[in-house]
Amino acid sequence: MNKNALFMITVFLVLSVCSVNVFAASFKVEEKLLSQRESGLEIKGIYPVIYELGNLSLETAINEKIEIIFRQKIASARESKARSVSFSYTVTESQDVTTILLYSVINTSTSKAEVNSLNFNPYLRKWIGVNDMLGVNGVSLANNVIGEAIRKNPEVYYPSFTGIDQDETFLVEDEGVTFLFDAFKLAPGSEGIVTFTLYFDQIVEITVSRDEYWKNEDSYDIRMIPLRRVLETLGFTVSWYEEDNGVVIGKSDLFTIEISPENNLYIKTDDANKAVSRMLEVAPELLGGITYVPISFFDQLLDNVTYYVNENEDIIFTSYYE
Repeated sequence: MNKNALFMITVFLVLSVCSVNVFAASFKVEEKLLSQRESGLEIKGIYPVIYELGNLSLETAINEKIEIIFRQKIASARESKARSVSFSYTVTESQDVTTILLYSVINTSTSKAEVNSLNFNPYLRKWIGVNDMLGVNGVSLANNVIGEAIRKNPEVYYPSFTGIDQDETFLVEDEGVTFLFDAFKLAPGSEGIVTFTLYFDQIVEITVSRDEYWKNEDSYDIRMIPLRRVLETLGFTVSWYEEDNGVVIGKSDLFTIEISPENNLYIKTDDANKAVSRMLEVAPELLGGITYVPISFFDQLLDNVTYYVNENEDIIFTSYYE
C-alpha cells in the first residue's frame, strides 16, 4: 500500500497535511489532522504517517499498522456507542530505537485511555521486540517483575495480570524499557494508563556453558547447575556452613534459603520470618567442592530470576535488582 492509497480513507480527514517534521535525520513524519463527525461519533486529534525511511517494506508495514490501529479504535468506539474518540501520538528515539506511541481516548459515560506502540530501529531498518532490548529472557523477566509489583500492591492493581508477550506496548528510554497498559486493564480507570519500567542497570546476566553443568541421568537428565557461581553473579549471597554441611542463600533482607547436599528439602524464609519448605526434582549435590542444584531451583525458589537454554545448550540466567 503506497502513501496515497493509505489515505483514501480520508472521510474522517478535514486537513490532510498538518505539518512535516524531520525526525532523527533517518525518516520523516507527516502529521494528519482529524476533525469529523460520523454517524454521531466525533473523531478528532492527530496521527502520524512515516515516509522516507529508506526501506519501503518496513515503511509500508509501519503505516499499515498505524492505519489498522486507527480503524480498530474507531470500530471499538462505535461498538461502545461512544460520543467521541480522540487520537494523539508521540515519536521518540533512544538506544537507536524509535518508539511511536499511539494514544486514543474513547468517551462514553466514562473516558477510557488506551495506548499502542510501534518500535523499530530506523538505522538497521528492523522491528524491535521486548527481548531485543532486555535480552533473551526479557519477556519472562518483565512478567516476573511486573507480576511481583502487582501482587505486592493489591490495593492498587487487579490480581488478573496474565503476562506480556514480545510485542507488548512499550517505550524505549535511555534508562530502561517502560511498559504501558490501557486504563482499566490492570487497575481502576482512575489510575489511567498504568506503567512499569525495567531499568537496564538493574538487569544482570550470566551464561553457564554446557561444560560447566551436568545432567542427572537418574532423574530424567535434569540439568544440575553450579550454585555459587551463578547466584553471586546475580547479586545473591551464598554462605557455606561446614559444621552442618549446609548452604544459606540470601538476597538483601528479603529472604534466605537453606539447603543441604543430598537432602531434598529447600527451606525459604521471608522477611517476615515465615518459612516454607519444598522439594524439587532432586536434592542438591556436592561434587569436587561445588554445590549443584537442579535448574528448577532458579525459577521456583528465587524472585525475578529467569533462564533460557540456547541451541548450544548454554544457559543464560538473568536477574533483576530492586
